[in-house]
Amino acid sequence: MLLHSLIVIGFGHGIGFIIFFDVFAIPHLFTNGIEINFNSNYEDRVMDVAVFSAVGKILLILGLLFKQKNYKIVLNLIGLSLLLFSVCYLTYGNWSYSSLFGISFSFSIPFLIYSLLFLATILVEIKK
Repeated sequence: MLLHSLIVIGFGHGIGFIIFFDVFAIPHLFTNGIEINFNSNYEDRVMDVAVFSAVGKILLILGLLFKQKNYKIVLNLIGLSLLLFSVCYLTYGNWSYSSLFGISFSFSIPFLIYSLLFLATILVEIKK
């Protein structure tokens, strides 16, 4: 969750870490809803990405609290899937048009590596 929180995103005339946008994600969800459009501008996607990020992190935290193995695995898989989707949704676009896609992707590489290791850990737990 920490590596995902440190992904740099551009918004307006500055940059920030995704953890700052997670705070505003839930109120945005209730007021504006979610609109997934891979053809929209980078800046238009940021709040939707923050919603997926916040929900994914909440599910991973809930997965830590559950003792039962099945609930823990399901929450971890859904939470990790939402975090991976948020990275894909944020970095999908014309990289030659806007460098923000590439910048966000380069800062998401540590998270992507760790998420694959975490996924492998989850799959080992499923086989037990």
